[in-house]
Amino acid sequence: MLKLLPLLEESKRNLVVGVAMALSTALNNVGMANSGERFTAWLNGLLAALPIALTLMVTVSMTIKPKIERFLRS
Repeated sequence: MLKLLPLLEESKRNLVVGVAMALSTALNNVGMANSGERFTAWLNGLLAALPIALTLMVTVSMTIKPKIERFLRS
């Protein structure tokens, strides 16, 4: 993904990837026939994953990341 979007920050690249993954999931589950239903499925998937992603992000940055950084410094 770095080659495709070299000038974007990592957080913005991650946002683009998340939106694309929600879109591909909506397309696989709903299909191309009904755009209104596809948008609703995309939005529901994105909003359902957001709290989980934020919780994981905080957990990893507060617990796992410092341990890995300490290990790599030693």
